[in-house]
Amino acid sequence: MRVPNKKSPKKIIITSSVVVALLVTSGLVYAFREDIGLVNGREDTANYDRPTDEQLEGEATAEQTQDDADADANTANEADLQDNADSRDGTAESAANEVIISSVNQDGNTLAIRTIIQPLVDGGTCTLAMSKAGQSPVRQTASVQAMPSYSTCQGFNIDVSDLAKGSWNLEITYSNNGQSVSGKGTAVVR
Repeated sequence: MRVPNKKSPKKIIITSSVVVALLVTSGLVYAFREDIGLVNGREDTANYDRPTDEQLEGEATAEQTQDDADADANTANEADLQDNADSRDGTAESAANEVIISSVNQDGNTLAIRTIIQPLVDGGTCTLAMSKAGQSPVRQTASVQAMPSYSTCQGFNIDVSDLAKGSWNLEITYSNNGQSVSGKGTAVVR
């Protein structure tokens, strides 16, 4: 005997309602996501209006700052390479035979100076001497930190608020057990 397969209209309505509810919920979740911007009021369009004077001034300042930074970096790197080649003390007993000023960057009122000491050394101290004609010299010391293939002075962060603007001469000396080696360069304080 065969039983007729009757579909209850109540089951069809409940199933249809659940499917519709899931679709509506999925659509709302999609629309409210921040990435889409459909409901959050955010417009993801370009502003083609003429730039304001403030925007133009900011752009000019940013371009000048970048140009100055590029020129300073190039000058400092060229000077570092030449000065480091000239300043090695050549002592065979010295643990380090080269100090390289690897970066000189100014961020606001802080001048950050970083170094590389080659080859890898253990212990010792680094001394930074900054000089400029007519100005009081600046001196700072830092410990030495060994890296995997070289060593570095742990860094010099100089507050430039009391320093005169312009070019300063740098000399960083690594000393250990009575031996020392120096590297020279320049920094431009803005």
